[in-house]
Amino acid sequence: MRKWIYLEQISHLEKSGLIDGYYAHINVSKIGVVTTMILLKTKTTPKEKEEYLERISKIENVYSVCEIIGNYDIIIGIYSKTEKEKNEILDEILKESFITDFDISNVQTKFPQLSYIEEMFKIAKKSKDVSEEEL
Repeated sequence: MRKWIYLEQISHLEKSGLIDGYYAHINVSKIGVVTTMILLKTKTTPKEKEEYLERISKIENVYSVCEIIGNYDIIIGIYSKTEKEKNEILDEILKESFITDFDISNVQTKFPQLSYIEEMFKIAKKSKDVSEEEL
């Protein structure tokens, strides 16, 4: 096929809303950041859960807080530069008595959320290992 046919098809998918954007894949290991996902199972009232989610979402290194359906009911994404920093955040997240089970995984994958990307740029700018030209 010719290039213009592909461009026309992509344009059509964008206009229809099937493609709603393009995202950068950030290699967070280049700036010394580890991303961690925490899955939580809770047994609490909807009001307590809402208050908890609100509080957790305000923690500086938390970039994503979502309610999910399945074996767990909350997933939280955090970033950290050191094991100590990660453990301090985990202690804050996991201190509630209504958390009945949890799972923790370090991950390296695409994070298209704009707030996450903005946070990674802030960390990179603070890092002595990354020059302005690399950003």
